[in-house]
Amino acid sequence: MPDLLHSDLSLCDGKDFSFLFSTCNRTHSGPSLCRVTALGVGFRKELPPIPFSYGTENAFSFAESLLPAGTLLLRLDFGEGKRIVLSLREPNAIFDAIVPRVRHLSESGVFSEEKILEAEHLMERFEEGFCSEEYRHTILARLTELGNGEGWAVSRSRPVFFRSKLDGRAEKLDVTLPASYDESKRYPLFVQIVSTRYAKHPRLFEHANRDDVLFAFVSGRGFTMGSYVGDASIQEAISVLCERFSVDCDRLYAVGVSNGGAAALIQAQLSPDRFAGIAPLAGLVRKEFLTNLRPVRIINTSSKDDAMFGKVFRVINSRARKSLSYTGILTEAMSHQLFTVLRGKDFYVDELLKTRRDPFPNHIAFRTGFHRYLSCFWIRIHGIRRGKHEAFVSAEVRGNEIAIRSQNAVGLTVTIPPQVDKHRFAVTLNGKRFVFTDFAGKKILFCHSRRGFSLAEGEPDAVPFKGTGLLDVYLSPMRVVCADAEDVTLSACAEALARPSTMGHGGRIFVRYPIYGARDLPEAEAEQALAVVDCCRDLPLLNNLRKMAIVSTDQDGFSYGGERFDGPYCVMQVLQNPRNPAVSVLYINCNDSSMLKKNLFTRKMILPSYYNGFHPYLNNEALIFRDGQFFAVRENGMPLVKVT
Repeated sequence: MPDLLHSDLSLCDGKDFSFLFSTCNRTHSGPSLCRVTALGVGFRKELPPIPFSYGTENAFSFAESLLPAGTLLLRLDFGEGKRIVLSLREPNAIFDAIVPRVRHLSESGVFSEEKILEAEHLMERFEEGFCSEEYRHTILARLTELGNGEGWAVSRSRPVFFRSKLDGRAEKLDVTLPASYDESKRYPLFVQIVSTRYAKHPRLFEHANRDDVLFAFVSGRGFTMGSYVGDASIQEAISVLCERFSVDCDRLYAVGVSNGGAAALIQAQLSPDRFAGIAPLAGLVRKEFLTNLRPVRIINTSSKDDAMFGKVFRVINSRARKSLSYTGILTEAMSHQLFTVLRGKDFYVDELLKTRRDPFPNHIAFRTGFHRYLSCFWIRIHGIRRGKHEAFVSAEVRGNEIAIRSQNAVGLTVTIPPQVDKHRFAVTLNGKRFVFTDFAGKKILFCHSRRGFSLAEGEPDAVPFKGTGLLDVYLSPMRVVCADAEDVTLSACAEALARPSTMGHGGRIFVRYPIYGARDLPEAEAEQALAVVDCCRDLPLLNNLRKMAIVSTDQDGFSYGGERFDGPYCVMQVLQNPRNPAVSVLYINCNDSSMLKKNLFTRKMILPSYYNGFHPYLNNEALIFRDGQFFAVRENGMPLVKVT
């Protein structure tokens, strides 16, 4: 029997009710009595326990005779965490009866901030409808409990609610604390990266009864493979966990199955200094970035009976075991869907705990195609050189010698590792030797020119969106701006940007960015990443963006690189936010709103994954649609080319 059972059964259906009792009687090893709680608006009443073997008709008569007037739900507790929720009325009717009281308590100051977030989250999930009928009944039961002033039962496993900066919505994390959690101690954190919005089995780790580990389920907001919205969501969740709990940041580990395994791998590849170790189960890996994982402990699990065996295991196993801290495990006769049963095994926890993150490893290698990801332990790349698509750096400490090789980097910042004696050491960069004596600083900066690398005094500014292009806005808290809410076509485009989807299973990304009019964007929100939909409207915000744009647009046509094109168009381009250059603006403008319907990428925003590499349309800095064709500017200053 699952951890939580839910059922939409009415008390008038004796046959199904009997089946529940008989099933529990056969499978339950605990007490032979079922605890029954009646829930209604403003009350909660414990009924006398009902024996499993009480019999259908007697059970009904017994329960019905004791129900208080106005009972909406029955909660049946069978012990050992097994629970069933029975609804006595249609779910939407129960929701309508419960919600006014919950909203009143939220708005009147009775609820704590945590309860306000929980209530908001539950009501939103019920109204969205993107959850199973079983879970809808669990939501109704919990909303009723909130309305009655009930908190969560004391347990090692608990929900953590927070307001996401990404879209301003209430979000939930499922956390299992160490058996004797002590705020004065630092604990390793294991994050399970899941594809659903929340964990289906939040008590997965409670059986472990460990005193040494903190577990949490972290959502990539859908089948995102840890990319774009998924990337931002995972990073935000880990930050919340590190703020709320006492976490040892040198012992942070990630586990994931399939899509979650791919997310764990790409997160470690993009930020090798984030996790001490990862345990992907049947997860895809981006092979171009394999060398980035050198300092990370990896336990990779697959099976020859998995249809994805070649992509998730063979491609990494042959390379990784030669140079990485890597263990490859092949299980017997497991299809892709079965790996979920392994994710909670103590083996992965015990093995990964043997490794701590070393902030200053002697040998690192790092390849990146994104300006959002330029740092690897004690080296930071200043940017990728114009016209180049990736930058690479490898570095090794040999006594008091630091040997560095670099390709396509604008410059480098080297933080001197503590194992190097600053009284006298040398840095060799692409064969050029720099000697330092009695060095008092912490960092050395280099810049690249035609003559090679030389010492520098500062790090140059670099646009944040190289490599991510038009999709860069989905890596930050974002707000959508619609130039004209009365225009149905512009509004539809704004809605598509606010609710992106994915090509992964189900297609759903669990995010909904707020939409504002161009006249009423709050000052505080103007500093976030923005996705702006325009049709040559004459408004201050839009006029300012048009002045900054690399592709000039007006009512008649557009200009780029000294060439002019007249006629209907739709231009998508990415800019730095003038209010906050660290984030981007996706600016979409057209001179005919019907072009938004004809442009595939303004009808529906489908986010790709990092696994697939550079997207030929959406990772450009500008994408122009005209005459039924697409033309792209990969990087500002590069030529406009047709995309086929």
